[in-house]
This record gives sequence, structure tokens and C-alpha cells, in this order.
Amino acid sequence: MLQRIFFLLASYFVFQNINLYFIYEGFTTRRIGLIILVFLFLLNLKEIDFKKVSKFNFRFIVFLVFLILTNVIIFKIELINSYFKELISGLLCVIVFSVLIKKHLNFNYKDLRYIALFSAFLNFFTILIQFHEYGEISIFSLRIHNVTNPNFNLNNFFNGFIFFSPLYLLGYKIEKKRITKLIYLLLFFFNVSFVILSTSRQAIFGTLLLLFPFYKNIFNLRLIIFVLSLIFIITFTSFFEKTEFIYNALMSRFQSSSADNYRLNKYMDSFIFFKQNIIGIGLGNSLALERGPLESSFLQILIETGILGVIASLIFYLNYLYNFFYFKNNIIKYFICTVFFLSIFNEFLISCSGILLLLLAYNFKNYKSI
Repeated sequence: MLQRIFFLLASYFVFQNINLYFIYEGFTTRRIGLIILVFLFLLNLKEIDFKKVSKFNFRFIVFLVFLILTNVIIFKIELINSYFKELISGLLCVIVFSVLIKKHLNFNYKDLRYIALFSAFLNFFTILIQFHEYGEISIFSLRIHNVTNPNFNLNNFFNGFIFFSPLYLLGYKIEKKRITKLIYLLLFFFNVSFVILSTSRQAIFGTLLLLFPFYKNIFNLRLIIFVLSLIFIITFTSFFEKTEFIYNALMSRFQSSSADNYRLNKYMDSFIFFKQNIIGIGLGNSLALERGPLESSFLQILIETGILGVIASLIFYLNYLYNFFYFKNNIIKYFICTVFFLSIFNEFLISCSGILLLLLAYNFKNYKSI
């Protein structure tokens, strides 16, 4: 039981990767999580049967090793490269999870409470630190924090809000005590409200996509009205002191085409660049060449890993999506759709978090739905 709890907490640490710079520079939850996973791996080494690693997990390992080797041999990428470290961390997770997944991840939905509640605590603590540094809680100060502080990653922060929203609904569904159900419901309100405050279209649509399978299972009409009303009140009240500013910012995100034109131009420019550099330029080198962030995993694979990376990715991910149609768990299907949806707008697909989600989703593809 204790090992499973540590395994779940380590999985969360690895996924969200919050930088605890206020404790020590460069001290991240991912590093803590990876240390715990390696410790559990060594603790159970005598019981591990490597022959029982599933074919999918083995193919995942081969795919990641191929990307790593091509970046080392062809592009001479060093470990200091943050994108390369994401890939290394992802490979380590796949290896450890592949051999421990049957022993430690044979859990029920109630075990997710540990992750859900801890994520709420850690996110709330991060927001308090941000309030201490900037004197306010708003998406605008978070964006400033993202630009000025190299230890904070806004995408990692909001990915947690997006993917943990369903866990709070699971808690609401499973718990029997009214007070506990209320706590999960309030956490869900806070989570979704903060996503709305992000004014990020992909975050908002990604959250709605993840919640879709819950609508008929959990919500009734009265609860839907109550949820929407409370989210509206929380989001647009004077508590945030910038009500009109937030409203205008949110509306402008859906009315303005400047962001869409920027992404379209980025795609067109990237295809032209790919023709000139068909072998690729190496993970993370787009920033080094002052081309700016690619803001898309698909562009990242195209531009940075080159033709070899594109071919390997097509073989692996098309096989993954082919099997997707045979998955029996609808919630898992929406998790996978959300991973690929968010990957259109940020470099998420071959990040450690994206790798971890795809790995867990596949291994739970036939897990009983609620």
C-alpha cells in the first residue's frame, strides 16, 4: 500500500514538474519523482521479470531511444538542453513504469485521491508564493513570472489544472460523505475557474474536452446550472480586482485573429525551413537559432528531429492511434485526444509529461469506466 502511494505521488511529481526554486535553485518535483521511481525500481529489482514487458511499452522504449540516439549522434545534443532532458526523463519513466506497472498500478479510482488532493495543495502553495512575490493573483502576473523567472513554466503549471479537473470529479463521484464531496466540488470549481482566467483557448477547450465523458455520468441539470453559475461568479467577481480587464482579455482571445495568423505563419515558415534542413536541427535548437518557440509538438518533430524523426514518429503514433479505436475506456480516450489537441499548440507530445500520459493511457485502455 505504502509503495503504491509513493508510486502515485512520484507519478504526479514527474508529470507537473513544479520548480521549487523558493526552497533551492533548480529543485524540481520531477527530480524528486524520478528519484522515488528509481528507488522503487531498485527496491523491487529481484521481483522484476523483464520478459513480461508489454509489446507496446517495448516499442515506446525503442522509439524514445531512437530519438535520443539520433539527437546525440547527428546533432551532438548535450544534456544541458532542456528539451533533451525531457526526452531522457520520459525514457526513464517508460522503463520504470513498464516493469512496475502491474505491481503498483493495479489500483482503483479511490487511489487517485492522493494525487488529486496533493495536486490541489501544491498548486495552491505555488499560487501563494506567486502572490508573495507579485502582490496579486492573476494570469497576467503569472505570464510575467513565466517570462522573467527561468524556474517557472506556465505550460507545465496549467497542464496540471487541465488534466486534474477530471480527478476532482472522480472524487465527487466516488466519495460518500457530503463534506468530502463538497471539498472535491469546490476544488473542481477552483480548477476550472483558474483555467478560464488563463484566457488560453487551448486550455479552456482542452479542459472541456476532458470533462465531456463526465457530463452524462455525474451531472444532472440542476448541478450543471449550479456549476456554471459558481464558475461565473468566481471568475468575474471583484475578488480579482480586474474584472473588466479579465473579461475583455478573454473575449479578445476569441475575437482576435492575430494569434491565429501568427500560428499559421509559423507553420508556413516551418515547412519552408524543413525543405532547407530536411535532416533536422536537433531538439531545442530552434530557440538557439533565434527562430523563437515552435509552440507545436508536430512542428518540433518536423523541424528539430528531421525526416528520420518524422518517419519514426509516424510509425509509432499512427500505430498508437490505430489501437485507440479499440480502447474500451471512454475517459482514457478523451485523455489521449486532449494530449494530441494540446500538442498542436505547445511542445507537449514528446515532453516527459506527454510521454507519461500516453504511456498510462495505453496501459489503462481497458480499465473499467465509471
